[in-house]
Amino acid sequence: MLAKTLIALTLLMPTLSHAAVWETTRRWDAAWENRYAEWVQTNWKVDIFQNKKSPYYGLYPDCADTVYSMRAIFASQNGLPFAVTDPSTQKSTITNSISKFDAKPAGAKRVTAYLNWLYGVLGTITLPADTYPVAINRDAVHAGGLMLAKESKHSYTVKSVRETGVPVLVYSTQANRGDLKVRSWPSVGYLFSKGIKQPSGFRYFRYPEDLLKPVWEVPGYSDEQYKAPAAKWVNVMQAKLANRSESANEALRRQMDDACQLITTRIELVNEALGKMKQVGNRCFNAQEYDDFSTPSRDGQTKAAFEDLSATFKKAQGRNEAIDPALREQLANLFAGSAGEEAGAQFCPVAYGRGKTISIGELRRRLYAGLLSANPNDPLAVRWGETKGPSEHAKGCPVY
Repeated sequence: MLAKTLIALTLLMPTLSHAAVWETTRRWDAAWENRYAEWVQTNWKVDIFQNKKSPYYGLYPDCADTVYSMRAIFASQNGLPFAVTDPSTQKSTITNSISKFDAKPAGAKRVTAYLNWLYGVLGTITLPADTYPVAINRDAVHAGGLMLAKESKHSYTVKSVRETGVPVLVYSTQANRGDLKVRSWPSVGYLFSKGIKQPSGFRYFRYPEDLLKPVWEVPGYSDEQYKAPAAKWVNVMQAKLANRSESANEALRRQMDDACQLITTRIELVNEALGKMKQVGNRCFNAQEYDDFSTPSRDGQTKAAFEDLSATFKKAQGRNEAIDPALREQLANLFAGSAGEEAGAQFCPVAYGRGKTISIGELRRRLYAGLLSANPNDPLAVRWGETKGPSEHAKGCPVY
């Protein structure tokens, strides 16, 4: 009897010790891609990693990790395959069949462990091998895709595309705390300073069987988006994706909201840095901490957002397009160059500390005057341009 039991256990051990992260029971096809797009539109929420009721609570993905997570989570919930090119070899793949996580219970906990491991393996640099550039139309650019800015090391997931051809993009914040944000067109001039080139732009996930192929052999591949002039890239892409034209008021409000969202996120990041500074005492931030809590990219994108908004405002005025009077007044105040509290005060007041609130116009003035500090070793007053930096503490710290 004992011998039979041992034999039975021996036969079971290979199965138990080689469990997949999840079992593949289906294949990707057009129908599942449609379901995936619907899921992204309805279930891909910005609190998926922060909501304590979410099975993925506590994951801290960066921007590229967020892109991979979107595809992997849906695949795991529906028995679909998930595969990426193994960056260590470029000749093999990493799939959901990997048996590295047998110790974790099957289901969300095992998937979470798998994702957490993938975050250390994958990144913006690996996305080109796992995706391909698509044609610019609403059949190819839709929820579930991504926008890659390889040069600037940014990536965004596409949650939807509005009737005006404007994409709704979800992305991870710089400090990688699982806090996802939403924006529309990022500033192409900032993210793509050398123009839109391969492998940047709109892309989509390859099927597992297409992973190790040259990108031009992947079904659906198109280099259409790289033929548009860099200065007109957004306009050309939006026109191709639009079912109707975007009015001047819609464009201006969208860009105003985008600038405000960038500033709001900066407030959060600076406050995180100040909290971390209290934890570490008087020591300087190390290289990783500096990278997590500095804001050069955020500040650059904010400046670019102001420039894009200014260009749209001037263009609308030059064409005598109908602009809401209240909106026109807000923008005129914002770009008047005034340091007063009335400059752009009607929208997006910048409350960056207790009793510290300035208008977005004053924020813009400080930004263009070079007063905002991106250095996380600086205190609140210097980070927000109340006083000129660097602070004495920051002077004694390395800049990474």
